[in-house]
Amino acid sequence: MLTPTDPISSFILNLDTWIISDTLFFHANIARYCDRTDGWQDLIVANWNRLVRPGETIFHLGDLALGKREQAEALFENLVAVEIYKTLAHRGEEPLFYSWRTSAGAEVDFIVEHEGGLVPVEAKLSATPRTRMARGIAGFRGDFGERAGRGFVVHPGDTVLPLGDGAIALPFSAF
Repeated sequence: MLTPTDPISSFILNLDTWIISDTLFFHANIARYCDRTDGWQDLIVANWNRLVRPGETIFHLGDLALGKREQAEALFENLVAVEIYKTLAHRGEEPLFYSWRTSAGAEVDFIVEHEGGLVPVEAKLSATPRTRMARGIAGFRGDFGERAGRGFVVHPGDTVLPLGDGAIALPFSAF
C-alpha cells in the first residue's frame, strides 16, 4: 500500500494530469515524416493553452524539440509567459506584460505589472540556475527602485534558491 511519503505516490495519475510526448518542435522534417498538418506547432501550443489549467501536472515524455537552442529557449519563454498569465487570470486578475531592454543591452524577458508593482521575470532554459542569470533583474530593479518587486529566474530544474539581492530561482513546476 502506498503512503503519502512514498515517492511513487506523487506520480499517481488523475484528472489533473496530462501526458504528452514527442512534440518535436522545430524538427525540419517531422511534418513530412509523420503526416502532420500545416500549422501543427501552433495547434499544439493553442491546445495546451486552452486545456491545461494552473496546478495541473504535465508529463512530457520523449522529445520536446529538435532544432537550434535559440528556438527551444523561445519556446520555454513562451511557456513561462503563458503559465504566469494563466495563473494570474485564474485569480481574477488581468495581467499586463512588458519587456525591458537598455541601450547597453541589459534586458529582462518579462515585466509583470502586479498589485501596483513591477515583477521582473527571466526564463532560462538551464536546470542549474546561476547568479549571472539575474543580472538583468538587478539592473531593472536599480532603474525602477521601489516600484520593482523581487525578481524571478524561472528554469526547468527543481531548485529554489536566492540569486543575489532581490532575485530567486524558481522551478517552472512551481506554476
